[in-house]
Amino acid sequence: MTKIRQGFTLISRRLKSREEVKTILQAKNVALSFGRLHALIDVDVELKELEILAIIGPNGAGKKCLLNCIKGFYRQQKGEITY
Repeated sequence: MTKIRQGFTLISRRLKSREEVKTILQAKNVALSFGRLHALIDVDVELKELEILAIIGPNGAGKKCLLNCIKGFYRQQKGEITY
């Protein structure tokens, strides 16, 4: 599955498809801004067991901001992250 959003691309590949796998990380409607600069606008990410997820994109697309929100280094202004 490939989702293009926010200037970066999420590419995921499921390693097994026969069994039902549970979600281990989910981010819904995540938004982050620094003053007037909007780093993330309504970003959705879902990572399931046995899945590989890559976040690719150009410089300044918000990849590191998304990872920092997931790690808890930044606190998103909108949305929720569960794991």
